[in-house]
Amino acid sequence: MPKDKSVKYSKMTVYSTELKTADDVKTTTYEDSRYCMSCAKHRRIFEKLKNKAIRASEREKSGAGFRPRNQSETWNSGKRW
Repeated sequence: MPKDKSVKYSKMTVYSTELKTADDVKTTTYEDSRYCMSCAKHRRIFEKLKNKAIRASEREKSGAGFRPRNQSETWNSGKRW
């Protein structure tokens, strides 16, 4: 299947040890999958992408989700605490 005729869907998976202590370990992986049109329709990928776009536009309209990402002066300055 040519890549220009496929549907790309990215999925995030979070793995955690779910410990309630400081020893809790979490990792996040991103997986990109490509589906043909019929498989994407069967797996409801189009609905998921549509809902994802709607949520993103709502966040953009409300201004939520935007945080200024200014770094502090001491960040990466070589100082420890």
